[in-house]
Amino acid sequence: MAEVRVPTMPHGHSLEKDVDYRAGVVAGLLGAIISGLFVMIVTSFTETDFFFLAKLTSGLVVSEEIASGAIGIIIGLGIVLFVGVVFGIGFGMLFTLLTNSYALIPTLVLGLIYGFGLWFLSFLVTGPVAGTEIVDMIGPAIALPAYLIMGLVLGVCYREFRTIRRT
Repeated sequence: MAEVRVPTMPHGHSLEKDVDYRAGVVAGLLGAIISGLFVMIVTSFTETDFFFLAKLTSGLVVSEEIASGAIGIIIGLGIVLFVGVVFGIGFGMLFTLLTNSYALIPTLVLGLIYGFGLWFLSFLVTGPVAGTEIVDMIGPAIALPAYLIMGLVLGVCYREFRTIRRT
């Protein structure tokens, strides 16, 4: 049987040993909550419903009738949190592969770049290709700041939770 080798980076980090997945999960949850609240508050000023984001998100997987009710809101919020966890784990992997520094400024810069990359992929590539109405209904003026907030929260939280676990 062939031996599976885990890739390592030039500074000696490996995804198998060095990524703090728990810190990524917690950072992703916090990032999703904070950026989700930002979108919900901003859209509540422009739309008629505070849970507009949750209803739009749940509309991706359930009928419009279900998405507009309480079950749709719960499903939508669950999807937002799940996507946040995935983004948090992805940030943790990227952070581990790109740096071994725990300085605040490089972590914030990486978080902003990551947030911009998520916005670019989600809103300018994946969304239009998939034909989701979230892109049209939320719009880049709300989505870009939300993704940048997500990136900043991911950076700060991942750095802090990883630092706490290492000490």
